[in-house]
Amino acid sequence: MQKEVDYKKLLNELKLELINKGLNKSLRKNNIRVLGLDLFSDDASFPGLLLIGKDELKYLDSNSAMVSRLKERLSLEKTTIIVADAMAIPNYLLDIAIQLGLWLLRSIEDLSLLYFRAYGILKEAFSTRLSMHGTFLNIHGMGVLIQGRSGIGKSETALDLIKRGHELISDDLVELYESSSGKLIGEAPDLLKHKLEIRGIGVVDVINMFGASSYYPKKSVELVIELKEFSKDESYDRLGLECNYVKILNNEIRKMVIPVLPGRNIALLVESATLKAKLIKYMAIDDSKEFVAMLDSRRRND
Repeated sequence: MQKEVDYKKLLNELKLELINKGLNKSLRKNNIRVLGLDLFSDDASFPGLLLIGKDELKYLDSNSAMVSRLKERLSLEKTTIIVADAMAIPNYLLDIAIQLGLWLLRSIEDLSLLYFRAYGILKEAFSTRLSMHGTFLNIHGMGVLIQGRSGIGKSETALDLIKRGHELISDDLVELYESSSGKLIGEAPDLLKHKLEIRGIGVVDVINMFGASSYYPKKSVELVIELKEFSKDESYDRLGLECNYVKILNNEIRKMVIPVLPGRNIALLVESATLKAKLIKYMAIDDSKEFVAMLDSRRRND
């Protein structure tokens, strides 16, 4: 399936003004360039998004030959034109867009900021995507991916966490990709947005049931928690000194394993594990290491 960016998404996220609606329904080229002299050569390849700022418009205004050359090049390679800095659209540029059926848009932002934001949208849309089974929530401001075998209680745990004030991002299946800054981002497939499947109840819409504050559209993945049935034959980290990671795409994500036993409040344990991981990551507070250090100190003193 070919990757693409819907123009409605582009207009909304970049807050663009529509000057001329093009013939193509979506953007299918993932590169972005500022108009420069190198693009006028025959061997140059035009990008999916062509940005034009104040200086570029001044150059075109004073050089009719380059305007003709631009029209010639654009007739061979369709592109989307965005004029930055809220500049007035010259008639020649509007005529080119109309005659060639090109999208012509305008932004109030300066060229450098527009480039940065547009690059992020293209990077997100065209980046490699990975689908993983699990339930993804925003817990205390951290993106937590809960995994485990089917039927172990991931969705039920998510329901309990939503009642505690946390937010569902995706249930059952999570789409993962890398943002322009390299962070691992997770979101729900379109069909599963704000949906939660509970055995015996069926599919529920968390917004309808708990309100808009129960749903979060997307978040960076900062913690993976695996729910695993308790086994007497398996050893578990009782002090919390083990630090395990799982690699997803190009990101190393901290992973914790929570043994599942009848009577254990799994939602409370997930919430506590998240808070512990947050303290370690953002405040460098590790209660387990501090406890062991205190024990070692007492042994030495004895």
